[in-house]
Amino acid sequence: MDLDHRAYILPKTKNGNRHTVYLANWSIEILRELKRLNPHSEYVFPSDSSTTGHISENTPNYSHNTVREKLNIPDFRRHDSRRNFSTHAQEELGADYRTMEISLGHVTRGVVAHYNKSTQRDERTQA
Repeated sequence: MDLDHRAYILPKTKNGNRHTVYLANWSIEILRELKRLNPHSEYVFPSDSSTTGHISENTPNYSHNTVREKLNIPDFRRHDSRRNFSTHAQEELGADYRTMEISLGHVTRGVVAHYNKSTQRDERTQA
Protein backbone atom coordinates (compact mmCIF):
# COMPACT_ATOMS: atom_id res chain seq x y z
CA MET A 1 0.00 0.00 0.00
CA ASP A 2 1.63 3.24 -1.12
CA LEU A 3 -0.58 6.08 0.08
CA ASP A 4 1.86 8.77 -1.06
CA HIS A 5 1.62 7.54 -4.66
CA ARG A 6 -2.07 6.70 -4.23
CA ALA A 7 -1.60 3.08 -5.26
CA TYR A 8 -2.02 -0.46 -4.03
CA ILE A 9 0.64 -2.64 -5.64
CA LEU A 10 0.25 -6.39 -6.04
CA PRO A 11 3.77 -7.69 -6.77
CA LYS A 12 2.55 -10.88 -8.45
CA THR A 13 -1.00 -11.72 -9.49
CA LYS A 14 -2.64 -14.89 -10.80
CA ASN A 15 -1.39 -14.13 -14.32
CA GLY A 16 2.17 -13.75 -12.99
CA ASN A 17 2.33 -9.99 -13.54
CA ARG A 18 2.62 -7.08 -11.15
CA HIS A 19 -0.63 -5.11 -10.93
CA THR A 20 -1.13 -1.56 -9.65
CA VAL A 21 -4.53 -0.47 -8.38
CA TYR A 22 -4.80 3.31 -8.49
CA LEU A 23 -6.83 4.61 -5.56
CA ALA A 24 -9.57 7.23 -5.72
CA ASN A 25 -9.64 10.21 -3.34
CA TRP A 26 -12.30 8.70 -1.06
CA SER A 27 -10.36 5.45 -0.66
CA ILE A 28 -7.16 7.33 0.19
CA GLU A 29 -9.04 9.25 2.89
CA ILE A 30 -10.33 6.01 4.42
CA LEU A 31 -6.90 4.34 4.31
CA ARG A 32 -5.20 7.38 5.85
CA GLU A 33 -7.79 7.34 8.65
CA LEU A 34 -7.05 3.65 9.27
CA LYS A 35 -3.33 4.45 9.40
CA ARG A 36 -4.01 7.31 11.83
CA LEU A 37 -5.89 4.91 14.12
CA ASN A 38 -2.76 2.72 14.31
CA PRO A 39 0.08 5.25 14.61
CA HIS A 40 2.59 2.78 16.05
CA SER A 41 2.36 0.38 13.12
CA GLU A 42 4.02 0.77 9.76
CA TYR A 43 1.04 -1.05 8.21
CA VAL A 44 -2.38 0.22 7.19
CA PHE A 45 -3.86 -3.15 8.18
CA PRO A 46 -1.91 -4.19 11.28
CA SER A 47 -2.44 -7.38 13.26
CA ASP A 48 -1.55 -7.99 16.89
CA SER A 49 -1.83 -11.75 16.43
CA SER A 50 0.52 -12.25 13.47
CA THR A 51 4.29 -12.53 13.60
CA THR A 52 4.59 -10.21 10.57
CA GLY A 53 2.72 -7.32 12.20
CA HIS A 54 0.14 -7.14 9.41
CA ILE A 55 -2.92 -9.13 8.40
CA SER A 56 -2.31 -12.27 6.36
CA GLU A 57 -3.18 -12.66 2.70
CA ASN A 58 -6.02 -14.96 3.81
CA THR A 59 -7.71 -12.34 6.02
CA PRO A 60 -9.88 -10.90 3.20
CA ASN A 61 -11.18 -14.42 2.47
CA TYR A 62 -12.04 -15.02 6.12
CA SER A 63 -13.70 -11.60 6.40
CA HIS A 64 -15.68 -12.12 3.21
CA ASN A 65 -16.93 -15.50 4.39
CA THR A 66 -17.87 -14.14 7.81
CA VAL A 67 -19.92 -11.29 6.33
CA ARG A 68 -21.49 -13.61 3.75
CA GLU A 69 -22.55 -16.06 6.46
CA LYS A 70 -23.91 -13.34 8.76
CA LEU A 71 -25.98 -11.91 5.91
CA ASN A 72 -27.09 -15.41 4.92
CA ILE A 73 -25.84 -15.09 1.34
CA PRO A 74 -24.97 -18.66 0.35
CA ASP A 75 -23.48 -18.34 -3.14
CA PHE A 76 -21.72 -14.97 -3.23
CA ARG A 77 -18.02 -15.29 -4.07
CA ARG A 78 -15.34 -12.62 -3.94
CA HIS A 79 -15.03 -12.91 -7.72
CA ASP A 80 -18.65 -11.74 -7.99
CA SER A 81 -17.43 -8.36 -6.69
CA ARG A 82 -15.12 -8.04 -9.70
CA ARG A 83 -18.04 -8.66 -12.08
CA ASN A 84 -20.23 -6.18 -10.20
CA PHE A 85 -17.47 -3.56 -10.23
CA SER A 86 -16.90 -3.97 -13.96
CA THR A 87 -20.60 -3.79 -14.78
CA HIS A 88 -21.25 -0.77 -12.54
CA ALA A 89 -18.18 1.14 -13.74
CA GLN A 90 -19.15 0.67 -17.38
CA GLU A 91 -22.91 1.20 -17.09
CA GLU A 92 -23.10 3.84 -14.37
CA LEU A 93 -19.75 5.63 -14.54
CA GLY A 94 -19.09 5.36 -18.27
CA ALA A 95 -15.76 3.55 -18.00
CA ASP A 96 -14.61 2.10 -21.31
CA TYR A 97 -13.91 -1.58 -21.93
CA ARG A 98 -10.10 -1.26 -22.09
CA THR A 99 -9.97 0.66 -18.80
CA MET A 100 -12.00 -2.08 -17.14
CA GLU A 101 -9.80 -4.84 -18.54
CA ILE A 102 -6.66 -3.11 -17.22
CA SER A 103 -8.34 -2.35 -13.88
CA LEU A 104 -9.21 -6.02 -13.44
CA GLY A 105 -5.65 -7.07 -14.26
CA HIS A 106 -6.58 -8.86 -17.48
CA VAL A 107 -3.72 -9.35 -19.91
CA THR A 108 -4.00 -7.63 -23.29
CA ARG A 109 -2.65 -9.75 -26.13
CA GLY A 110 -1.72 -9.30 -29.77
CA VAL A 111 -0.79 -6.14 -31.61
CA VAL A 112 -2.50 -3.86 -29.07
CA ALA A 113 -0.40 -5.30 -26.24
CA HIS A 114 2.79 -4.93 -28.25
CA TYR A 115 2.35 -1.26 -29.12
CA ASN A 116 0.15 0.21 -26.40
CA LYS A 117 1.76 0.26 -22.94
CA SER A 118 -0.68 2.75 -21.40
CA THR A 119 -1.73 2.07 -17.81
CA GLN A 120 -4.72 4.45 -18.16
CA ARG A 121 -4.01 5.69 -14.64
CA ASP A 122 -6.42 8.65 -14.72
CA GLU A 123 -9.28 6.59 -16.14
CA ARG A 124 -8.69 3.78 -13.63
CA THR A 125 -8.63 6.21 -10.71
CA GLN A 126 -12.02 7.53 -11.82
CA ALA A 127 -13.48 4.02 -12.22
